Amino acid sequence: KNTVDTGFVSTREHFAKQALLTSTGGSSSGATTQEIQPLLERVQNLQREIEALKRQGGSTQAGAEQLSTADQEAVERERTTQTRAFLESNFVAEAKDPTWSLQAERQLSDTFDSDEIAAGSRLQQLACQATLCRIESHHDDPAAERAFLTRVGRLDAFGDAEAFSERIEQADGSIETVTYVSRNGHRL
Repeated sequence: KNTVDTGFVSTREHFAKQALLTSTGGSSSGATTQEIQPLLERVQNLQREIEALKRQGGSTQAGAEQLSTADQEAVERERTTQTRAFLESNFVAEAKDPTWSLQAERQLSDTFDSDEIAAGSRLQQLACQATLCRIESHHDDPAAERAFLTRVGRLDAFGDAEAFSERIEQADGSIETVTYVSRNGHRL
């Protein structure tokens, strides 16, 4: 299952919100172009329907209510795919800031070493560039995920930052997350 926050918010607000989320939808990781193309077409059709409702004087809220749950989930998965691709592209293109990158990576790594977090969360991959960090992590359960997200939101390196997370709940109840966090004062 896949729950995604596509909003760009302050890290404190983001991590607090992420800590409260429950999972819905299906996994979007590992999707192929063949799997994504029909979703893209469906999203475009839905966007055209919404625009038509606007032109007819109908509200987008009424249009959204008419969408099936499956359609809403497909739209959300597509937004997530596009947002993650955009952030990943920016992340890869960005050079490292030797001072800030190391400091931010150290703070994040130390978070996983703390007694509060170590029992239920594991860092899978961590990298920071000049203005953006990518954190891939595994959490044994929602409580471990909440503890981790709360702790990251309190770090000095990310107090005035923005974040985006993709949350994938596994069949065993564990959770995989990919989180992009901007440097203080920078936008995603």
